Amino acid sequence: MPILAVVAAVNAVFLVDTAFGRTVVDQEGVTLWRPLRRRIVRWDDVDAFEQKESGDGDVSRVLLRTGSGRRRVLPAPMNASWGLDNDLGAEVRELRARLAMVRGEVGVGGRSA
Repeated sequence: MPILAVVAAVNAVFLVDTAFGRTVVDQEGVTLWRPLRRRIVRWDDVDAFEQKESGDGDVSRVLLRTGSGRRRVLPAPMNASWGLDNDLGAEVRELRARLAMVRGEVGVGGRSA
């Protein structure tokens, strides 16, 4: 039984850390705010934004991939089953557009540079 309690405690910490976190996107990069820590990923270290899909095809998680290949799960927005965001696919598209703009790949109004 003690092993089950340890597993439950670890899962609870992960869920709280993810559920009560937030992602802030600004001119410096992407800041991952979580109750237990804060991490800033500068735009020049962001390689891509990825999405993980659930069995029904809905986006269930958003990840940031760095130039070194490391992946970070973005806290909030969560998917619709958690009730905080109904369209994570749109969030991923917005993040990818911002990355393209920062890199100079897209001009004003979304046109290619």
